[in-house]
Order: sequence, then C-alpha cells, then structure tokens
Amino acid sequence: MCWGILRSASFYPIQTQTRLIMACFLLHNFIRLEMEVDPMEILYDATPPPQHEDCVDYIGTVEATNEWTANRDLLAQEVYDIWNQGN
Repeated sequence: MCWGILRSASFYPIQTQTRLIMACFLLHNFIRLEMEVDPMEILYDATPPPQHEDCVDYIGTVEATNEWTANRDLLAQEVYDIWNQGN
C-alpha cells in the first residue's frame, strides 16, 4: 500500500486524521509534479499484493460516523466556497 500511515485504524482526533490524509495527498501530488517517474510507484506496481489471510490487521470496511460525515460536508463546502470565489 502506498499510504502505509493509512493502513491501520487511527486514534487521532478527526482534524488530525484529515490533516494526515491531506499531507499524504500533497506529497503525492508534489512528487508527481517534480518527478517524471516515481521509483516507489514502479516498485509498488511490481510487488504482488499481500494475501489477506496473512494480514492480521486488515481493514475490510470502515463505517461512517456522524462526526466524519459532518467534517466531510464542512470540508466540501469550504472547497466549493473557495472555488466559487474564483469564478
């Protein structure tokens, strides 16, 4: 998995989790802008996926909570408002 930090359940507050995810995305986008070829992506593509039987901490599904839903809606509204100001 490219985003190892997201592999297991997090016990950080929602705001911290959101910032961690955003930081991962920002780093990923920065690498894509600065490097024509990402060597980690080549390595990842060449590695076979792990078998789920071997993964003790495998997370198959994550249920939404009211807190996450409200945070997602707020973030979406903020992004839309910023985008709308530019148009």
